[in-house]
Amino acid sequence: MITIELIDFQAKKHPKLKYFESSKSSRKKTIVAEWVSKERGTSQAKYLIDEKSQKNEINFAILQRISKIFTLENPLQIVKFINKKPETLSWLLEASQEIRKYFPIEKLRLSYSTDPEIPQWEKLVLYILVNPEFSEDAFKKLDAFDENWWLDASSKADVNLCIDVDFE
Repeated sequence: MITIELIDFQAKKHPKLKYFESSKSSRKKTIVAEWVSKERGTSQAKYLIDEKSQKNEINFAILQRISKIFTLENPLQIVKFINKKPETLSWLLEASQEIRKYFPIEKLRLSYSTDPEIPQWEKLVLYILVNPEFSEDAFKKLDAFDENWWLDASSKADVNLCIDVDFE
């Protein structure tokens, strides 16, 4: 189960969220919610709303858009990362389109990661999930993807984004 923290009383009105804990403070109400993806049979954080309404809409839109493309690990951290470097979102969307040329049906997982030795160095990792039986073919496709698009694109991108293959 993945939980997300919603810091806005209006968030409680969203029909897809299941509320299981709430607390009050003098300045805000915190609601913890979970959203269960029925089509994937897994729990996924799908909505993040924080203190400022404009930022609420931006965070909601980010999560809504990327959760349609990627399975998200650490969704709160992913949104914080994208908020720090907004150009990351366009790179993620473009990368997903380019990946589909080589991996048309594979699932994509997006994860937030930090370096254990240097916690300030953070990155997003986009995993292409493949069947282990086809690992040799997957690595050839990844090499072609790298050569034809990612190596050139990543040199232009000012984001810490890693794209790799992982096995289901």
